[in-house]
Amino acid sequence: MPSSQSKFDVEYISGEFGENYDININQDNGDPADISWATKGILTVRKPDGTLLFEDDTISILTSKVRWAMTEAQTEAGSSYTGNIDVQVELKDLATPTIKRLVKVLKGFIYKKITT
Repeated sequence: MPSSQSKFDVEYISGEFGENYDININQDNGDPADISWATKGILTVRKPDGTLLFEDDTISILTSKVRWAMTEAQTEAGSSYTGNIDVQVELKDLATPTIKRLVKVLKGFIYKKITT
């Protein structure tokens, strides 16, 4: 999880997995957004050049955040890449998919795993 002093919304170490990672979804003014209306969420992670690292359509939706259950394949998707990433969270209500939709683009960073 990012520290309160981090400039990134999402950050993790390449290859580390097995935990739940909560991503806050805020309104433009910084207040927590009420996303309880959403029934489906998709997390997409790309390099800054647009190259897709992974997409996850199994994220859980909480009141004002989404929960990503980090998998090995996802966090190792950046094993040959560390650095800045663009993280997109798309939320929709499957009962009215063309009406209610929210897309948030967040800044992230993948850190290189140090092995000794």
